[in-house]
Order: sequence, then C-alpha cells, then structure tokens
Amino acid sequence: MDTNQNGKKLIYDILIYTGLFLTVLFVCMQFQLNPLSEKYAETDSSVFIMIGRGMTEGKIPYLDFFDHKGPLLYLINFIGYSLFEIKGVWLMELISAFVSIVFIYKSARLMFDKFPSFIASVFAIVTMQLAFDYGNYVEEYALPFISIALYYFTKYYFGETKQLKSYEVMITGMCFGSTLLLRPNMFGLFAGFCLVIFITCIKNKEWKPLLRYILF
Repeated sequence: MDTNQNGKKLIYDILIYTGLFLTVLFVCMQFQLNPLSEKYAETDSSVFIMIGRGMTEGKIPYLDFFDHKGPLLYLINFIGYSLFEIKGVWLMELISAFVSIVFIYKSARLMFDKFPSFIASVFAIVTMQLAFDYGNYVEEYALPFISIALYYFTKYYFGETKQLKSYEVMITGMCFGSTLLLRPNMFGLFAGFCLVIFITCIKNKEWKPLLRYILF
C-alpha cells in the first residue's frame, strides 16, 4: 500500500471515529446529567450519585448507605463526582458510551466493510438509548464491558486464527468480572459464548487451546 493509499485510509478512519464520537455525544446529550441540563437526576440515578458523593466524603457503601447494585457502579459515580461533580458523572457516561460504540464497530468490522459497520454501530447505540432511560443507569456502564467481550468472542469465530490469545481471554474474563460487579444478572452473553466455545473445542479436539482458555 503506497503513501497516498495510507493517507486516504487514515482520513477515512478519522472520519469514522469522529462520526462514532459525535453519535455518542448526541446520545449522551439526551441524558439528564448533560452539561446543558437544568433537571435533577431521576430516582435510581440520584441514589447512585448520592452514594458516589458520599464516598468522596469518606463514607462507605453498604455500611453508611444501602442499595442492591454492585460496587463498581458506585465506584464509577465516585470517580465522576470526584472530577467535576454531577458533570463528571456525565463524563463517565460519555466515556462509557464511546468505548461501547468503538467495540461494537470493531466487532462488525470482523464481518463487514467499514461503512456498513459504521451504520450498524450507530444504529445499535442510538436504539440502546431507550434502555438507558434518563442516564447513569447500570445497563449503560455494563455495555462497554459486554461490547469488549463481544468483540473477542466474535474474533474467535471470524478472526484470522480462529483462536484467542491468552491476554484476550484474560481481558474477556475481566469484563465478565466487571459485569458481575455491576449487576450479576447480565451474565448471559458470557455464559452463552463460553459454552459454545467449550463445545467447539471439544468437537475439534483442541485440547491445548481449551486448557489455556480455562486457565486464563
């Protein structure tokens, strides 16, 4: 590939990722915590913010406050509130949505060209906004971990090697753990794909890769 083609590819990639960022910016501006909003957070979101704010004051979740969500949700609110208070929590939403759409795009790219993958990613994140309600909800923060795992699961079937490297398996496991620390009932993607990969390895007698997946 010559320099001119490399330049065109780079410009195209910049346009793609700029479009992805503008999409998540549009989605996140619909949430109640956006910088231009004068509305207060809704019930669940306000609880999460209260716990995050309490942590900045040295208080302890589940001891000084109680809610039944996982600790990672409160840690995210704590980090956001520590940065820019309410607007910092919204920044965490923006980062979460951008990571999600990037890995949705990367998953699609394993099967399709750039433009169809871009359209699919935009459609996915815009429609998922309906599940995010007013923002700062647990589903929103679980999505990047699920999207990263989905990318590696997709890579297992549509990548060049049809196998995962050890660090990729570890990242997937960390995403599973992070999802459990948000809300355990969102484990379906991990359970389904792990079972299918387990069966595939046994069917193809891929004993070494199977052992490596289990260990890592």
